[in-house]
Amino acid sequence: MPLTLPTRQKKRKRLVCHGEQQAAAAIQPAEILPDRVEVEPEAEKASTSSPSSSSGGTVPADVAYLLNLKLSQRFYEEENFSVVADCDSRTGHIKATHIILYKQQFYSMQNGGRKGYIHTCLCEEGLEQHQRLVVTQRRLVEDFVDFLHRERQLQCMHASALEKLIPSVLDVCQGDPQDRNQEQASDQTDVNIHQLCENPLLVAVESGHAICLLQYNRRSKKVTCTCKVSSGRTCIHKKTYEEWRSEGNGQEGENECEQPRTSTSTSFDTISKASIPYPLPENLQEVFMDYESCTRPFPSNLIPSIPENSKCTCNEDWDDSDPVEKGWQIGNAIIYKDSLSLTHMPDLNGQLHPIGVYYRKCKRGSCKLFYDGQEDLLFNVNNRDLIYYGVLFKYLHHMLEGRNPLAACQRALKHNHAMLSGSKCIPIHVLRRGWNSFARLLHVDWDKWFTCPICGPYPETVVCDGTAVGFQKRHMDVFDDKETPTCTTPISGTKQKDRVLINNPKVRRLLGQFAKGSTPLTPEEFQSILDFTFTQSHLYSLHNVMVSLQGNLTCPPPYKLLMKNLAYNSPASAFVQGTSHESMAVLQEMLLARIAFFSSGCYAELNFINEQYPVLTSLMHPLCVNGQLPDNIYSVIYDIVGKAKSCVSPILSSTQYPPASPIKTVKEMFQGLEFFPGLHQLHGSGTYTTSKSKDRIRCRDEYDCTKIARGHPTLTPGIFTLYCEHGVCYGFQAMKQHESPAVPFNILKTRFPVAPRIVIYDNACHLHQYCLNREPSFFKETMFLVDRMHMRGHVGCCLGYDMDAYKRLDIKKINSQVNEQENAGLARIKGQLAYMVPSNFMFHAGLFLALRNKSKLSNLSSIN
Repeated sequence: MPLTLPTRQKKRKRLVCHGEQQAAAAIQPAEILPDRVEVEPEAEKASTSSPSSSSGGTVPADVAYLLNLKLSQRFYEEENFSVVADCDSRTGHIKATHIILYKQQFYSMQNGGRKGYIHTCLCEEGLEQHQRLVVTQRRLVEDFVDFLHRERQLQCMHASALEKLIPSVLDVCQGDPQDRNQEQASDQTDVNIHQLCENPLLVAVESGHAICLLQYNRRSKKVTCTCKVSSGRTCIHKKTYEEWRSEGNGQEGENECEQPRTSTSTSFDTISKASIPYPLPENLQEVFMDYESCTRPFPSNLIPSIPENSKCTCNEDWDDSDPVEKGWQIGNAIIYKDSLSLTHMPDLNGQLHPIGVYYRKCKRGSCKLFYDGQEDLLFNVNNRDLIYYGVLFKYLHHMLEGRNPLAACQRALKHNHAMLSGSKCIPIHVLRRGWNSFARLLHVDWDKWFTCPICGPYPETVVCDGTAVGFQKRHMDVFDDKETPTCTTPISGTKQKDRVLINNPKVRRLLGQFAKGSTPLTPEEFQSILDFTFTQSHLYSLHNVMVSLQGNLTCPPPYKLLMKNLAYNSPASAFVQGTSHESMAVLQEMLLARIAFFSSGCYAELNFINEQYPVLTSLMHPLCVNGQLPDNIYSVIYDIVGKAKSCVSPILSSTQYPPASPIKTVKEMFQGLEFFPGLHQLHGSGTYTTSKSKDRIRCRDEYDCTKIARGHPTLTPGIFTLYCEHGVCYGFQAMKQHESPAVPFNILKTRFPVAPRIVIYDNACHLHQYCLNREPSFFKETMFLVDRMHMRGHVGCCLGYDMDAYKRLDIKKINSQVNEQENAGLARIKGQLAYMVPSNFMFHAGLFLALRNKSKLSNLSSIN
């Protein structure tokens, strides 16, 4: 039956008559949408000839297709392409098959080099447009908006519908054309698997510019590929997907490749299972040197040695007979090296014999001992394919220092074999399986390598930040919302309005304008400052200062720094970070005594404030006259210290934190989103009244510090890493949401018995407020500092967050960019990590950081 709109929806019915875009926008509510939108064939001609001819209640085919896509949600967006369900061009009915649309990026040479995207299709209607746009090589000599307007009119039904569903791909933005070209060129030869849907199975196999779809056909009960390989053969795309799934990637799909799976867990089982020392011990290094110098040949008979004090599963000893004489041969093997594959080895007479793989039996004869290969530096994948340790260690170190993924490494090996020996190269699925198992068998002392020997288990100085290295968002659904237990009784912290010296945004804005001096205040504006400060008891000293300056509509130079910092929305405690209540009490006594800090007779007092309160020293020094401060300035500084003491006063609470989750093994950590081998959880997370009331940090002043998170359309936000000042990583957390102060707060509160003395973070100003909102007593003596590179952008923060404002040697010597520098290494493998399942992602990120830490620890030990 054709879709006839209800008579009560007259406005929406008229909108249908005025074009497909208005129709799609009008018919939004789900309650008036049927299971499928249909169009009468006899009304099709009228609807295509003139939009107004559909006034009889029928919907044009292209509009019906758009609405059916919305209902079925059968459209999928990836970074370089999209996939939509195919349709009947006459009726708009959705078919069971799918079609690929390429996301082409173009750059206009006009108006400063604007760029944007447009979808092209390989269907019969859109093929001509696709081929024509490919020839343009993505560079336009016309305005991009004009180009989009023209090309949209020529798009096929699939592309037109998709661009209405995903309008963001058509946004015009600024950028450098070379950046995108280089990124795409680096990925053209990589094979990527995109599992778009599990039921029914829909997979895109992307190899350079070529993309093929694997989809399950419920009628034929088979998985078909769009490459249309002749009947009876299995295409390379299907084989690639089967290998990818055999390694535990993706989710199990309906009748996946006609082979039922017995397990959905990630598994990289191989015959070799012995732990691999890293670095190799001396005896194995000698074997390696003998191989490389050609003084020792590879064994022709691969016979398993009997481990010391080893018994089989039935508690019997292993038979020490010669497996060759007994005929316990599994078959012939091939040894893969970086430029040569060995299938035969010569005997003493120089005659070639196939390399054989053997096993042992136990004395009862019911168990078998297979060849591990470690003593010969061979990694046994499946009793047929053996990989030389030199190949695997070479890729391990290329992963640490280079950008080549495993597939690129295999292609390089393939060229080596073709040019140097002409022998068979190791297949990618064998290399992938061997590498993943080899990497997991490496002997890594996780606790030791993730702990700095100088800082100990709980570093006093922490440098933290997030980096955009994530995995596919669709895998995030398997994780619980809460990784750690939380208490139900809310905990009260302090409020931002009670911590700021001037809690009126309007007065702060006027005071900032007064300090800046670019726009003089009117007498009425100046009077509003006086009126507000007069009504606040803790601001009466500031009121007296402003009265003394009443004749000036702009701030005198000596007062500018003080007024500028008082106008910021920073808590008063930011001026006196890292000091105790006792030290602040001593300072208040000095201020009441009107000590001339900058006179020649007060050297000890000047050293005290220089060391303990360098920010206040910087504010007072311009106001000093002959070593003495004006009386009203003493009172202002006294009020700042008093306000800071109230910010961090311990809050008594009977709330007990929930117990921590049971201590996880390293293998269990890889199944979650948090990896801190040496920083185990001490307790669960608290529940805070600030979070319940949605009392978030809102700086409504003219200059606001904001950290913009743009995000990726298909990848998770990234990971958050924690380093000590010596560059040793203590762990990381995969973020579910965009980076926010909540991430470092939860790590510091649940994993540290005492808060670190110094926390360096590019968003430290907001982290400081976030911590004071929830746990002011825990962080009362912690200094929150912005790293030197990002401080230049914090135009709305007081001087207390600037590392360069502190003259102490322990702060001056800190490399505040250590996190940024180490995370730059992770960016080299982000392309590989992006298409891994979460457990594999966590393992490879952890292994990368562990080996980087190992190198850092070696450097620290050599220095000490």
